[in-house]
Amino acid sequence: MKRDHRRAILAKGHVESIAGTEHAKAFGAVCMKLPILVHQAGLAPALHHVAQLSKTEKREILDHLAAQLREGGLLPDGTKDELLRHAREANATQLLAATREVQRCLEWYRSFAKTILKAEPEEDE
Repeated sequence: MKRDHRRAILAKGHVESIAGTEHAKAFGAVCMKLPILVHQAGLAPALHHVAQLSKTEKREILDHLAAQLREGGLLPDGTKDELLRHAREANATQLLAATREVQRCLEWYRSFAKTILKAEPEEDE
C-alpha cells in the first residue's frame, strides 16, 4: 500500500474519532490553519504554537501527526513530545523530511476536516 494511502486512512480515522464531539469545531479549525502556519513560520514554531494553545482538543493534532511520522518511519516512538523534540533538534535534512511529511499529512487532515467535520477555512482558531 502506498504511503499516501496509509496517511489518508490514518487521518480519516483520527478525524472520525473527533466527529460528533464537542471538540470537533476546535479540532477542525486547527486542521484548517496548521498547514498555512507550517508553511509561513516553519515546522518547529508552528508545532510549538499549537502545543501552547489552551484547548486540549487543538493540541490533539500533535498526537495524530506524531503517529503519522512514526508510521512513515521518521519518529521512533510517535509521541507528541518526541515530535516537538524532533522539530527542534533535527538536522536540516531530517527537518526537511519531517516538514514535507507533516505537510502531506495535513493535506488529508484538512480535507477530512472539511468533509467530515464541516470545518471552514475562515473559522476562528
